[in-house]
Amino acid sequence: MLPIISVKELAAIAAQPNVIIIDTRSELGDPDAGRNAYGAGHIPGARFADADTVVCGFKTGKNGRHPMPSMPVFCERMRALGINTESRIVTYDGGSASFAARLWFALRAAGHANVQVLDGGFDAWAAAGLPISKEVPAPAAGDFSARDPLEVIVRVDRVEANVLSHSFLMVDARAHERYLGLTEPIDPKAGHIPGAFNRPCSENLEKGFFKSPSELAREFEPALQKAAGRPIVNYCGSGITA
Repeated sequence: MLPIISVKELAAIAAQPNVIIIDTRSELGDPDAGRNAYGAGHIPGARFADADTVVCGFKTGKNGRHPMPSMPVFCERMRALGINTESRIVTYDGGSASFAARLWFALRAAGHANVQVLDGGFDAWAAAGLPISKEVPAPAAGDFSARDPLEVIVRVDRVEANVLSHSFLMVDARAHERYLGLTEPIDPKAGHIPGAFNRPCSENLEKGFFKSPSELAREFEPALQKAAGRPIVNYCGSGITA
């Protein structure tokens, strides 16, 4: 299954019973923005997944701003959204794809392959003149459970060791100015992990939509050359845009 689905493709399958649409709209620094946006109107049938209380884990003060939830907690939250092991899931946000991709990654880390990100997000759906609803679904609990992971989560101790071992390439998805340490609007320290390569996530999109696979492949070639066959580990400021 391709990781991206178009508005047209989603509109054609949205009514199918096994398709579950998840609204992940959010704004960093405004914990109520996503829920307010969902309440003002969303894709019909969409269920809201709050970034802080559903998509991300509990904060300890030492595990970052948007930590991954433990697998048992994550599975419980997915069941509460009515997600089943065989569900086909489409996630969307306002258009940046960052929050939608975070849930996409988390689901794949739990072994769920049938998940896609809506290209262009809610903004593209609305711009296409497709229906918008304010009705809030009340789904029955699903049977979602974790399986063999399809994505790998790398812990900080491995990243620290990699500064000396260079066993994998770190790719920093933040803006170039933050990577260089010229500005740091959020975190206490400016700069980047030693040895990291910078590829801002904003460069993956053009006018709110993902660039073509061939275009992205060409633009990621410098990172692949620097990796020289080593695995690539992506990171950002808190785990949303990586």
